[in-house]
Amino acid sequence: MSQSTHTVLILESKPFFEHDKRCICFTKETGKLTCLAKYAAKPSKKKVWSLEPLTIASVTLFKGKSFHIITNYSVTHHFQNIRTSFNHLQYALFFTHIIKKCINEGQENKQLFNLIQETLTLCNKLAPLSKIKSYFYNNFTRFEGIQTQETIKQESQYLNDIGHYLGYRLNPPLQLDERSKTLVK
Repeated sequence: MSQSTHTVLILESKPFFEHDKRCICFTKETGKLTCLAKYAAKPSKKKVWSLEPLTIASVTLFKGKSFHIITNYSVTHHFQNIRTSFNHLQYALFFTHIIKKCINEGQENKQLFNLIQETLTLCNKLAPLSKIKSYFYNNFTRFEGIQTQETIKQESQYLNDIGHYLGYRLNPPLQLDERSKTLVK
């Protein structure tokens, strides 16, 4: 019965059976992990929101047969301000999607963990999206070997390069004009 404690970023969370949650987590030490939180989706559970995407949590894991079982967890950072801006929320979820698709189970990647953590911090501060996008795209493409030197490109060029790397086309997330609350095309 070996247990270990990790700081994780929740990349995805889905109901599993009636009261459990299946979480895809990203850690500095062990990369992407698929975890099962027993009774975490039970309506009476006080911390039902704490294992949701865009949450950094401290979790205690037990190695099960097919999943790591989350035996204990507490929220370290929940990036609440991101949820006040539709555009920042869209990009935060988009960046976590890119990270989730490019890492494999058990693949340690401290650089990418630090990158997504810092990117989410910028989103949480509601920094200008142009600054956040430039920071994420430039660092991601350098860390993953897509480009070798720091160069600033248009978002469409970054998405094309990252899409080729992931093996499918990437489109930028939907955006709202914050003043008029209409979709930007």
